[in-house]
Amino acid sequence: MTLGSNQHPERGPLDGDRLEAAFALTPGATLELLPEAPSTNEVAADRARAGAPEGLVVVADHQAAGRGRLDRTWQTPPGTAVTFSLVLRPTVPPASWP
Repeated sequence: MTLGSNQHPERGPLDGDRLEAAFALTPGATLELLPEAPSTNEVAADRARAGAPEGLVVVADHQAAGRGRLDRTWQTPPGTAVTFSLVLRPTVPPASWP
């Protein structure tokens, strides 16, 4: 197969069983696999505010409205990337964060 410089072969849908098995190696990690999300950070923040435990990994096959530095937006089309966010609950005071 010949692809142009900005084309990628689709990998097919994410395999939830394989992802679950991979994250099972990390104690306390739980996985939420979504076919599509506006932003994995937005979903993870919503889950954290609702009481999700540290270690929740939100994975999306298609992210439609990711946000980056300087409020730049981007997306990951289905089958082209693995986009994820991790819920952390640090015990270090915010003033000590880098």
